[in-house]
Amino acid sequence: ALESCTDDSCAIYNDGDPLNEFGLLLNNRLGAGDPFTLNVQGGTIDALNSNGIQLVGQTGTDANLGIVLSSVTASGGAEGIRLTNTGGSLQITGTTSITATSGDGIAMTGSSTAVTLGTTSVSAVGGVDAIEVAGNSGTVIFGNTTILGAGDDGSDVRQNSAPVTFGNVSVTGTLDDAIVVDGNSAVVTLGATS
Repeated sequence: ALESCTDDSCAIYNDGDPLNEFGLLLNNRLGAGDPFTLNVQGGTIDALNSNGIQLVGQTGTDANLGIVLSSVTASGGAEGIRLTNTGGSLQITGTTSITATSGDGIAMTGSSTAVTLGTTSVSAVGGVDAIEVAGNSGTVIFGNTTILGAGDDGSDVRQNSAPVTFGNVSVTGTLDDAIVVDGNSAVVTLGATS
């Protein structure tokens, strides 16, 4: 990925070169599992033909995040955003826009990360879910969310032990269910207002 920085923030972007496959990648599953902390306090991610964000830990306690971004745009990669076995917090204050992924548009699994996304749009994802939120113990909050075209479910919310909240939700063009809510031990809210 390439970056453009000022005194206050960095913009991370991908120029479509197949050698630059990610906007932001941290994968702790391949190493010795040494704990790490990633703090990012401002900036944007714009990934073309690549994943926007992929943050993966081994246990959920070894990958501690403290990330605040103003926007994330990803198009044409395997996934737009993936959090697996992470902790800490991720906040995207503005718009998240994910298009034309071959896998999940947004996937958050097995994490204790407290996630807050502003207005979210996911469209034209491959044979899987537009949004998957599964097995998490951290609170997940989406702003108003639009899903257009998914190869499986529009939103799949399963087995979470912390609240999951969506603002107004619009789902069209899925090959399976628009929204699946199953096996959660905490409240799932659709159509929340701030």
